[in-house]
Amino acid sequence: MGLLKKIFGLDKTPDIPFTSIDDENYETEVLGADKPVMFFVWMDTCSHCRKMAPNVKRAAAKHAGDIKVAQATASAAPGVMAKLGVRGVPVVFFFQNGEILETVNGFRPESYLDELIQAILQNDKSDDQSSPSTESD
Repeated sequence: MGLLKKIFGLDKTPDIPFTSIDDENYETEVLGADKPVMFFVWMDTCSHCRKMAPNVKRAAAKHAGDIKVAQATASAAPGVMAKLGVRGVPVVFFFQNGEILETVNGFRPESYLDELIQAILQNDKSDDQSSPSTESD
């Protein structure tokens, strides 16, 4: 089994697309996304990252289509890590409209991530419904 499959638990968790992020595509894929983004930062040598990865995948799978899921190893995107101030992994950033909404440092269970995603999506729907109408008379 490949290292990424082992790390991300693809043999045990749903298969959802993760967008791989590097210094070149961060602004387009994360900051410019048209939906909320869950951005998972990890290292393959980190045991907590290997435990957290399946939780990230399962939480994201519950909301497939409503959120974009991105990932990067800290070493693959050093410029992004510096911009975000990443000092340790695992860390999950939640973005919306190019802004960080939440940062989750360290291992968290699937339920914690799921609740954050639900809250972000609920706020997104509330914002859409409360936007003023631009109809003219």
